[in-house]
Amino acid sequence: MVRTSRLAARLLASADTKQLETGLGKYRCKYGLQRQRQLAACTSMIFEHRSILSAALSRCRPIVVFLFLVCGSTYNPVFFKILPGFKPVRPVFEIYMNFITRVPKTTQSVAKDFGDICYDILRIRCSSNTSSLTIAEINQFLDKLSSTYTSSKKSENTEKLLQPLLMKLSGFEQKWLIRTILRDVKLTGISEKAVLSTYHPDAKELYDASNDLEKVCTTLINPLNRSSGIEISLFNPFRPMLADRLSESKILMKMSNKPFYVETKLDGERTQIHKRGNKYGFYTRRGFDYTSSYGADPSVGNITPRLHNCFRESVTSCILDGEMVAWNVNGSFIVSKGENIDVKSMSPTGGLVPCFVAFDILLLNDEVLSNLPYKERLKLLESAVKVRESVLHFPNRKLVSTKMEVADLLNEAIDQREEGIVLKNPDSVYKPNERKGGWVKVKPEYVGDMMDHLDVIILGGYHGQGRRRNMISMFLVGVAVPFLEGKQLEFYSFARVGSGYSDKQLMGLLEKLNPYWQKWDKNTLPPMIHFGKEKPDVWINPSMSAVLEIKASEIVSSNSYKTGMTLRFPRVQRIREDRAWDSCMTLSESVTDDIPAKKRIKLAGCTTVVAAPFQSADTSHVKSLFTCFSKKEICVLNGSDSLTKQELERKVVSGGGVVVQHPGHSTFCIIAVKDDMRVKSLRNRPKWDVVSPAWLLRCLNVDRLVPLRPQDLMVVTRGTEERMIQNYDRFGNSLREPTSVEDVASILQRVKDLENPAQLSIYEIANLEHEIFGQVHKYGIFRTCVVYVDLWETISDPNSQNISRELEIVSFDLRIYGAQVCNRMDPSVTHVLCDPVSYPKRAAVWKTMNHGREVKFKLVRLEWVEHSIKKGSLVDEMAYYP
Repeated sequence: MVRTSRLAARLLASADTKQLETGLGKYRCKYGLQRQRQLAACTSMIFEHRSILSAALSRCRPIVVFLFLVCGSTYNPVFFKILPGFKPVRPVFEIYMNFITRVPKTTQSVAKDFGDICYDILRIRCSSNTSSLTIAEINQFLDKLSSTYTSSKKSENTEKLLQPLLMKLSGFEQKWLIRTILRDVKLTGISEKAVLSTYHPDAKELYDASNDLEKVCTTLINPLNRSSGIEISLFNPFRPMLADRLSESKILMKMSNKPFYVETKLDGERTQIHKRGNKYGFYTRRGFDYTSSYGADPSVGNITPRLHNCFRESVTSCILDGEMVAWNVNGSFIVSKGENIDVKSMSPTGGLVPCFVAFDILLLNDEVLSNLPYKERLKLLESAVKVRESVLHFPNRKLVSTKMEVADLLNEAIDQREEGIVLKNPDSVYKPNERKGGWVKVKPEYVGDMMDHLDVIILGGYHGQGRRRNMISMFLVGVAVPFLEGKQLEFYSFARVGSGYSDKQLMGLLEKLNPYWQKWDKNTLPPMIHFGKEKPDVWINPSMSAVLEIKASEIVSSNSYKTGMTLRFPRVQRIREDRAWDSCMTLSESVTDDIPAKKRIKLAGCTTVVAAPFQSADTSHVKSLFTCFSKKEICVLNGSDSLTKQELERKVVSGGGVVVQHPGHSTFCIIAVKDDMRVKSLRNRPKWDVVSPAWLLRCLNVDRLVPLRPQDLMVVTRGTEERMIQNYDRFGNSLREPTSVEDVASILQRVKDLENPAQLSIYEIANLEHEIFGQVHKYGIFRTCVVYVDLWETISDPNSQNISRELEIVSFDLRIYGAQVCNRMDPSVTHVLCDPVSYPKRAAVWKTMNHGREVKFKLVRLEWVEHSIKKGSLVDEMAYYP
């Protein structure tokens, strides 16, 4: 600090601007580049990294203060070098790896990134001496380099700038310069959050809300001063809120039977629109400004002239969040981003034009809306803009509360070849750069474990909608079934699939199939194809068809298809041009098979390699030592590490049983250890009992078939279930046989589970009332409300003085009409009821408290209760805000 003060004093005394810059440059070099090199030398020591980082930023902070006060500059020598990938103060370099050097095809060392590769090559060719260049001179070079971006001869100019500079630098210095140009310095163990938090506790929050590193340096110079509130502002691009990726079980847990909005996930470019009067700004999620392309005012750009009239006259300023997509004018549909389309460079009069899909509003008429619940922001969004085809749209949106509705909407999105869906909590507030704030994206590849690939044959087709209304865009696929000697091969319908292929692949496939499509007519159906309830628009002779390789999450039962089952979330992986039409998957290769084993066929050319845990055992040398399973047909689905599938099959044979790989009509039972996907599929259609190996071992021990117990069963058929009811109580305790010691623990656990049932949530009760009465029940108006009534002088202290007798009376009304009234404030509270007329200062206290809460509550006057009861449903809380 003493050295810093002396240097600052010397510089202040100097009237020579060049000398000032040179002095600062040397200081930057000494305390900026030195720390940067130290960071590079400690790649395996994360804590030491952060210690060095903190010291570097602390040493540079006095210089930043001096620059800000004297020169008006906000430059931080370490900050901008460590985070070169953040929104730049200078234009982008647009220099890629091949502009810097050509990397040899082989190298003897293994490098972590491009900078390391260059260093491995350059260290034996360049001087090892440290250059005399200061960071000030390096920055001047970077400014010149960025100016070549707009030049028509940028490649030639870039080479002229790079060559003399690289000749002056050592190999080690070139590595860090290259990383800076490519905007990725590769500091092990130091994330952007760690860097920002080291500089100032509020730095990350401010950067997320502004996307401006320069503003972070300017605003948060003093690490001891904390910001009282950081908000989104006009023409300062923020980092948008993100959607989390969760597994299916976690999605259901997050929903908890509460309503969620489901929106179609668009394949566009995340864009925010800032508007004040006739001035517009367009920014990407990384904060890059593309206003010059889209239009700064209604007279220029490829979308602003058309977009301007979509705002209602009452809107003076606003910020919209959404996706910029390409709109096909002739077909009236959104074009996928995967088709290599640059929306920014489109002509406003071409066949493809930019179109903005708005799904959120963060500011309206200078009022920041980010702390409002999503459902309220949606109302304001719809009141602020008007939908206009090819210019501004809203995403498809639906309010759901069950797993089945989510699955149906995802299937629908897949059928329409959309990217997926997004679930949004109606009560979620907008948090910049937050991925766990209440938004969840669901794609087919996020849902469960995907099955192995299935080769199926196209049996029919369906006409598309919208842009594909005049062509076949979805297919009915099937599998081969066994045939009797002398008869032709037959096929059963299995599933519908309409996603996974590009438009180019679809057109190529249709070019082959179109000559052979035949219109559906029940009187002229081909004898070799068997359809279920699901009928296609057109069908095709299998010998003229094609084989598709499909991936799906699981097989589920369905009476719409001839196989009696179908696929969940199917997607085409590829078109199998290498496979003949008669080499598709057979029905006997599926889990639930309706065809007797003796009729199964195995087609020539169809070789299947089965993973070791699922291979059948060689039982040719196993002797039958017992008779408990005499001539009983048993299928073993899976095993465990201690008792493998092959060992279980050998035990079945040793007990006199017959092992089959696929269950049929004569199968006695199925043995399984793991509750995997195949067991779950069988549970949807319980044709066989699925039994644990413990039952099999008990039978072998006594050499007879012992009765099944509830704890032995993973899947129960109707007949077995009826026997269980006659022989066992609801806890699994036998009514006829003595209870063994080993069964006591499992029975007691069932007793514990059943005697302590989970309480119904308020949302489950509300759903139950809606199912019974078909509407909101009279005495369930406030069923989903958790209300704190502001009765006591000290919040959450019932022992303090009662300040409102009238509120106490209203609290009884709330309970009568279904509300859950709390004595203490906690995160579950959804409403706070206050009396601002009698106690006007109290409302201000609640507003301040609500501002600091992560989950906001709704502050209302007591009239809200009275008017809701009169109306018979909840009235809008905004009208009763004190």
